[in-house]
Amino acid sequence: MPRVAIIISHAQQHPFTSILHGFDRPSQFELEEFIFDIYYFEGRFNGRIQSKCRAMVEKVRYSSLWPILRIYDTVFLWLASLRLPKARLSVDSSNRRCLQIATPEDQRHIAIKVYASLEFCYEEDYDFVLRTTSNSIFHLERVIDFLRKSKSHEFLYAGREVKSLNRPSFVSGSFLLLNKNSIRFLLESRRSHNYGVLDDVAIGRVVSRNSNQFKRVFLNSMDFGSFDAISEIASDEILKTTHYRCKDNNAERKDLQFMLMLSKKLKELGVPYI
Repeated sequence: MPRVAIIISHAQQHPFTSILHGFDRPSQFELEEFIFDIYYFEGRFNGRIQSKCRAMVEKVRYSSLWPILRIYDTVFLWLASLRLPKARLSVDSSNRRCLQIATPEDQRHIAIKVYASLEFCYEEDYDFVLRTTSNSIFHLERVIDFLRKSKSHEFLYAGREVKSLNRPSFVSGSFLLLNKNSIRFLLESRRSHNYGVLDDVAIGRVVSRNSNQFKRVFLNSMDFGSFDAISEIASDEILKTTHYRCKDNNAERKDLQFMLMLSKKLKELGVPYI
């Protein structure tokens, strides 16, 4: 049976902790001929002061000083990534599986966490990896239909499209599908990864430089940023969509409440989801 690892980015902060405890996901399940395993991947826990400092540094990315941060990360994060940390598997009291990676927990280091998680999945001999965010929900029948049609010899790069001005579009970190061949290629090519930009942007650039080898596929995705967006969406729109992202743009972040409301609607429609 084909094996699929779902790796979910996680951090010990709101709204991710509320989703972890409030939205039920099994650690493993089977659907049709596929076996799915779910892992949460995270870096080292930050204390309050360290978290504030890292948040301040991250804001530089969106200020006039962004070139300084980009140059610094391009050089020093690249050097730090030359020796990829191991993803250590742990299991909590609720049987949730976590990949713990010895790197700081912030946006800037997420690429290192992604590569460490991909290396774990490659060594565990998974056929596919679905990388996503905790506030994402998937229509499993559509995921399976797509995976079933994928060829094992291809270098798969599929998921939610992000359009970029004057540059090739890339696949979002909220919904990225890779097969074993593409995982191996990315791990072997990771020294060409640009750590000065966001991780999904940089991975997209690696793929674009090798576009003759990769099969790029963009799958349907939908955003829900309010309760009204969920209640007003037509059933046929939900049924034809593969990925739903529940992200509240307000500071209080009601992502979990959006997910629970959407999952209720999916149940009413008979949609298998995760």
